[in-house]
Amino acid sequence: EIIDDWKWIFSYSKRYKGAILFYTLLGIFSTSMGLAGSVASKYLIDIITGYQTSKLGIMITIMLGSAVFSLVFSNLINRISVKLSIDINNDIQADIFDKIVDADWLEISKYSNGDVLNRFNSDVNTVSSNAISWLPTIVIAIYNFIATFAVIWHYDKVMSLIAFASAPIMLLMSRFLIKKQ
Repeated sequence: EIIDDWKWIFSYSKRYKGAILFYTLLGIFSTSMGLAGSVASKYLIDIITGYQTSKLGIMITIMLGSAVFSLVFSNLINRISVKLSIDINNDIQADIFDKIVDADWLEISKYSNGDVLNRFNSDVNTVSSNAISWLPTIVIAIYNFIATFAVIWHYDKVMSLIAFASAPIMLLMSRFLIKKQ
């Protein structure tokens, strides 16, 4: 049943695969700019502490440019996500409305009007947000993990291994805390 549900969600995602791909690429680019800002801030600290004072102007420019690009692309990603969500939401609502119009009214009347309306609005919003966001979110998170690990590895291999080894512990702790909540 879960697989059938995901197939149904994918049927809506397929219609917007170009926009979802664009959304994913923007997310990866935004993550890259954030990492570039982090690396630039490391060099800026080196400059301030006196190691490389000759590159101060370049580093400030890179850091500010990275921050501005990151903000612009984060806002662009949010705008695209909302637009896609509205489009997919409208498609799903139209499909469900067609099914309700053709449905057996005696069966639907068994449910309260509030429940039917809630299903029509809230559940459709949940499905539409899952249709556009779950795959890009996974891809961007994996890219973010690998790129961040590579940056940490470049600067300090031992620290990157400690961070990598702590991931399973953090996962177990988060599962424990989520169960408690």
